[in-house]
Amino acid sequence: MKYYILEKLGIVGLIRGNNSSSRTIALRADLDALPIFEENDVSYKSVNEGVMHACGHDVHTASLLGVAKILSEVTDQFNGTIKLIFQPGEEQLPGGASLMIAEGVLENPEPNSVIGQHVYPQLDAGKVGFRSGMYMASCDELYVTIKGKGGHAALPHQNIDPILITSHLITALQQLISRIMPPTVPAVLSFGKIIGNGATNIIPDKVELEGTFRTMNEEWRAIAHQ
Repeated sequence: MKYYILEKLGIVGLIRGNNSSSRTIALRADLDALPIFEENDVSYKSVNEGVMHACGHDVHTASLLGVAKILSEVTDQFNGTIKLIFQPGEEQLPGGASLMIAEGVLENPEPNSVIGQHVYPQLDAGKVGFRSGMYMASCDELYVTIKGKGGHAALPHQNIDPILITSHLITALQQLISRIMPPTVPAVLSFGKIIGNGATNIIPDKVELEGTFRTMNEEWRAIAHQ
């Protein structure tokens, strides 16, 4: 097996079988981690403090490495070429897929088909599921800064409280899903991070809010952005 790195954005491996120019199948896995402290006490836990594969991406990478090990040992038993794509930036913009495609990941050789994989905890161990067409939702990152006027919490009338504003904003935005979006369209709006550097008795000047918006419908996605 040989491999090469695309501008430090990802890794591509090639396993050539018999008549390697006949057909190419690409297998794709992502290798992202998140800025989270891992508290698990297991042999395979993250070795980097403050960095954790919390969304199963380590499983994706391990699975594709396992496939690479197996196929590289049986190259005399299949025709064509297997292209292994380790893609970063699955949930960021610009996405790792678009960057790798721009750098030629789908060229030399061009795959006839691409198989993507993702963990699905609801499926029993030892089973795999397949389907054609759309399966994974789009992924938009949301970054919102609410600016107010900080001050002492005992004198709220002298402040413009960005924490209170943020709480109303989060509640109101949920109506995009419950009252504006067609109920037949799968979509999720979630906020996972709120930063307000105040204290028990201090109202901060601003609050930073981060979240994600995901949907299976591009027309609704455009409307939701507006």
